[in-house]
Amino acid sequence: MRLVFDIYDFDKDGYITSEDVRIILSYIPMLNLKNVTLGEKEGQLTQEGGGFEDFSDRLRTQEEISQMVDACFGDREKLNLEDF
Repeated sequence: MRLVFDIYDFDKDGYITSEDVRIILSYIPMLNLKNVTLGEKEGQLTQEGGGFEDFSDRLRTQEEISQMVDACFGDREKLNLEDF
């Protein structure tokens, strides 16, 4: 638990903010193969980077991340390890 908390605590002040969590989650590759056809490789997820996703899917993912973060933090601006 401490290791995960420390990953999110960028400035090592003992707290994580909703922005810290949003940043980490936004870097997780979102692989959506349902709309991909052979030869259509917008942002192909490879060792070179990118992902099989279209821009509207990524926007929807960002909205979902924001909703998750809001649900976790509520009206708090930051969480300490115990709250986490």
